[in-house]
Amino acid sequence: MTKTPPLAIALSALVASYAIGAALALTGDVGELGDVLGNGTKLSAPLFLIAVEVLAGLAILTRRAPLAGAVVLAAASGLSLAAAAFDGDVAHQGLTAGQVAWQGVEVACAAAVFALAVTRIRRRPAAA
Repeated sequence: MTKTPPLAIALSALVASYAIGAALALTGDVGELGDVLGNGTKLSAPLFLIAVEVLAGLAILTRRAPLAGAVVLAAASGLSLAAAAFDGDVAHQGLTAGQVAWQGVEVACAAAVFALAVTRIRRRPAAA
């Protein structure tokens, strides 16, 4: 039995949290479809950022470009964390308690992906 890499689990959770956040934004009048697909909403990341995170994660997991993928993934997930910390969307006035809680789930997933990506950058190859 093969073990699923922690990065695959964390990245899947992050993408799922973004998708659920987008659905919550659409059903909760937080954003429209154009917002979800473009710049993101208070409950979802921009689509281009999600695509970058997924492609960088695949570069790591398929071992095609593990170091480059880790650097890009750390930068993208770090950008998500910086946005959460400084753009004013987290716990924005007008969001419900459930929506704010969901933002916490997204931030936690982004933090996990960031930590795993940084770990991949810092990992040294084993001596032959």
